[in-house]
Amino acid sequence: IHRCQRATDSGSKPIPMPASLLSVPRIALGATLIALNTVLHATPLLLLALIKFLLPIAGFRRFVSRILVLLAESWIAVNSWLMQTFGRTEIRVHGMGDLQRHGWYLVICNHQSWVDIPVLQQVFNRRIPFLKFFLKSQLIWVPILGLAWWALDFPFMKRYSREQLEKHPEWRGKDVEATRIACEKYRDLPVSVMNFVEGTRFTQAKHDRQA
Repeated sequence: IHRCQRATDSGSKPIPMPASLLSVPRIALGATLIALNTVLHATPLLLLALIKFLLPIAGFRRFVSRILVLLAESWIAVNSWLMQTFGRTEIRVHGMGDLQRHGWYLVICNHQSWVDIPVLQQVFNRRIPFLKFFLKSQLIWVPILGLAWWALDFPFMKRYSREQLEKHPEWRGKDVEATRIACEKYRDLPVSVMNFVEGTRFTQAKHDRQA
């Protein structure tokens, strides 16, 4: 996936002030519509997830899981359209010809910025099975989204510092255990597991510090 570049930023000339001022209401409108789309899709998604939780019948849970994925894919498709319409971002992609919607994928990417996730979702949505991310456990508290990720069986991982592991060696391997539990849920439903294997956004300072 090539780095995204806004068409308005590709030249060397500065953006005229009137154009900059006009972009403010456009971006505000786009952000508002994305928020409304989030509420519109997250509400039935969370209701279905609650039913799935209360009725732990294997066949029923698989059926509901498929409906949840369809809702999530619709959510992403609308968000992607809104970002393209109001953000004017051009994404250039190569090598998509052999992708399939039925199967299992491991998607690995370097973490550059918050833009990574919406770009990955836009590029891969409905081209491969639904993307599920490894998330930090604290993210479950993000309003609406945290519960939506939980409903969609995203794996939540706890991070432990070297000092914490030295004090509590029994915590070693907890992330591997959480991964195995998550993968058990993915046996019956095709899924694409997405992971930023570095565990953090890349900066040159972090790279130099960690060698």
